Amino acid sequence: MKWIPAMLSLSNLCCGVISIILAFSGLTSVAALVVLLGMLFDLLDGYAARKLLAESLFGKSLDSLCDIITFGAAPALLSYVVALHKLPFWGAAATGLFLICGALRLARFSIQKQQARGFVGMPITFAGGVLTVYALFAIHLHVILSVFVIILLSCLMVCTIRFPSLKVT
Repeated sequence: MKWIPAMLSLSNLCCGVISIILAFSGLTSVAALVVLLGMLFDLLDGYAARKLLAESLFGKSLDSLCDIITFGAAPALLSYVVALHKLPFWGAAATGLFLICGALRLARFSIQKQQARGFVGMPITFAGGVLTVYALFAIHLHVILSVFVIILLSCLMVCTIRFPSLKVT
């Protein structure tokens, strides 16, 4: 039973990879839904690890590696496909910034001993979810707003503002 949390994390990873493939295939709405499905797997992996007494450094590292794909790369690339491609340099720079800040956020999380109340910096899961939902509407908005949104979310991931934890116990 201790393998269940890892399988849920890997399901999250598969959602991220599938979302990227769908986005580049032009199925952006479906790609967004698959990222949101990945959020469900991400919620369940931690819950399962706590309930099965299977929390480990391996599980925490695996979860972060999966999260960088599903909530970093997939939403950033989805945003690029939907809107940011209209500004080739700035769009690519904003896409890269989101991924870099997401990686920094996950690295900081992985070295923290214990979560005091909540998180320092916006969790990548939340930032990626917001960017994914935003991408659904970005085609109808000015591309500069998309750059602003991705920069704002990037900054919120690496800032020292405390965000509440929504973990299911």
